[in-house]
Amino acid sequence: MGSKSEGRGWFKSSLSNGSCACLEITFVDRLVLIRDSKYLLDPANDSHLQPMLSVNHAQWVHFVTAVRSGIKPTSDAGLQATATVEGGMSLTTPGSNVVLTYSADEWMAFVGGVNNAEFDRVAVAV
Repeated sequence: MGSKSEGRGWFKSSLSNGSCACLEITFVDRLVLIRDSKYLLDPANDSHLQPMLSVNHAQWVHFVTAVRSGIKPTSDAGLQATATVEGGMSLTTPGSNVVLTYSADEWMAFVGGVNNAEFDRVAVAV
């Protein structure tokens, strides 16, 4: 369970156990894109219109550090996390209309992946 490097496409926590419903990320240049894989489970949804959140590298590191420390990430991390009534988590970025909502199981798989350093960004030599 090592860190993922850039250029590997979208990935999720190894603790998702093959689930098709999870928090997925990809590293693109200096950005981290976040999406919810549940969107693509509905064949009526257009993959080109899939809601995503985007943060820069510093914001991602701040967010992952907060998650790893058990601290609720706030908007100063670039990503704001809000607990749901069902025990899951919703993510958004300041000024965005996009809200990605994850079940308790999905969020716990992500947190486990964070704790296993699966979501740490690996620098790529230029």
